Amino acid sequence: MLDAINGQHTDLINDTITEQEYFDMTALKSGSLILLANLLGAGNVCPSTFEKIKEYSYYLGVIAQIRNDVNDLSYSIHKNDIKDKKKTLPILYYLHIQDPKFSSLKEYYNNNKSFEELLDSELQELLLCIMNGGAITYCHVVEQIYLKKFKDCISSLDISNKHKNLLLNIKV
Repeated sequence: MLDAINGQHTDLINDTITEQEYFDMTALKSGSLILLANLLGAGNVCPSTFEKIKEYSYYLGVIAQIRNDVNDLSYSIHKNDIKDKKKTLPILYYLHIQDPKFSSLKEYYNNNKSFEELLDSELQELLLCIMNGGAITYCHVVEQIYLKKFKDCISSLDISNKHKNLLLNIKV
């Protein structure tokens, strides 16, 4: 629970700069809560199984957070993540790519202009940049990488195939 609180705190102060920091924060914030639920379901397990449960829980947390971040960008630019200039994975993608077509997004995130101060034309440019810049596709690829890690971790567990299949068919 303390890891989840620490992850949430890191998210709230919004000082994530790199993708690795994003993944670490997400593993703590979301993965720790999933870990707690998984451990309650697993009961008393040996240390090696505990580590595997921890590993795949963190993968699930990252997957869920990426999906949430993409969903927020895909369905409404007026979501709080954009208004609050949250540095989610898709935004970090844009902030780290050296391409002039992302300059409007970088300017918005790197200066003191608030969301409410944006002109309609600036807002439209920001929306086009977010939707057509490639970050959503990138996030889907990263999600698939974490999904593969999750599946590999489940496959390595010393449990029956029936139980592996139950875990592999979890709706994430």
